[in-house]
Amino acid sequence: MNFLKWVYTNDKCNKSEHYALILWSHGPELFLQPPPGDPTGDPASLYLTPQELREALTLREPPAHSRLDIVAFDACSMSMFEMAYEIRDLADYMVASQEEIPDSSFPYDHLIECFRKRGGNTNSLLKQGVQEYECAYQDCICDESTGMKPVTLSALRLNKCDGLKNAVDHLASALLDAQNDGVLPALLIKARKVSRDYVGGLYVDLAEFCTNLRGLLNGSESKVIMPIRDACQLVLAALAEGTSDPLILINVSADTRSHGISIYLPYLGDEQSAQVNKPLVKGGQPTHGAKGGQPTHGGKGFSVNDLLNNAAIGYRISAMRDMISITESYYPDLRLVSDESKPSWYDFIAGLWPRILLKDGPAQLELRYSADQGAINLVSAGPARMLAKRASLMLAKQGDSRAQTR
Repeated sequence: MNFLKWVYTNDKCNKSEHYALILWSHGPELFLQPPPGDPTGDPASLYLTPQELREALTLREPPAHSRLDIVAFDACSMSMFEMAYEIRDLADYMVASQEEIPDSSFPYDHLIECFRKRGGNTNSLLKQGVQEYECAYQDCICDESTGMKPVTLSALRLNKCDGLKNAVDHLASALLDAQNDGVLPALLIKARKVSRDYVGGLYVDLAEFCTNLRGLLNGSESKVIMPIRDACQLVLAALAEGTSDPLILINVSADTRSHGISIYLPYLGDEQSAQVNKPLVKGGQPTHGAKGGQPTHGGKGFSVNDLLNNAAIGYRISAMRDMISITESYYPDLRLVSDESKPSWYDFIAGLWPRILLKDGPAQLELRYSADQGAINLVSAGPARMLAKRASLMLAKQGDSRAQTR
């Protein structure tokens, strides 16, 4: 990044003891807006993928004394574990929101004063800065009439990500091992349905999802279900607040169901579906056909407003499917997925999640997720990856067995 290069080589900046990078941009929640493109006609996305940010931060290696203390996102819905794990070795802390950031943005007037007073103590700076953000919007009305969502903001200790990554891998492995269990699909869908989610249903609060899933599995003595329950507990332990050195340094939320970290688990619930199908123009009502809730043209009295509303709904549905496709196109290359020796969260998403939704009914795959992406995963992405990993694990076990025999 040219800006970082300028900072690291500028005599007025490169002698500082502490560095914070705040990225003001669009988060993944703006999937309803198309890429603007550029004068050459090349498409340009409105946000950086985790890999793109990592590459940008490593294009210019900072001097030894110029490591970033903080990477903060003044952008919506960026407190994703995928992002935190991707940049975990490039900064000490990440600051981001699970929910949308209001149009007024971070309260920089207060934050500048925090930096001046507490810049030498990063923990103290982050705690006060996050609280200042919450206070800046405490008197705002957050409901459908204002369009504002309850504000959330978290500061994460990035060097504590490995414990959560191992716990998430255990959960993915346990879910895949139990894929033939007859009760699992219904329980997984129920746990996902009642959990707090973001970005139109693409991401879910990791702590609430594991709490709900563990609660649904309590009392089961099934040999394949019990490991899922234990893995949920591992995730919650890795996220535990109140420990001496937690992953989540501070989490503030006007919504008590937001615990600080989200993870990709797409499911378009009834509330999100209502938002997608909400008319944009007064005086017209959308009409729907039988296929996947897609809008259809009405008969007599079909007004211009009806046409505009149905066109907007169709566009939003299409945009959501595109966002799923984009996310899953880069997901296999994330650092979170890079360990080929054991199942990862992507293996669960690509290899099992579409089949679970399909078992709930073929129409559910398109309504709750994406029939196109589900078909891609069912035919290629999920099974191919899992076969490769199982072969790798079998070879590793054979190698261990031969070594012990010798």
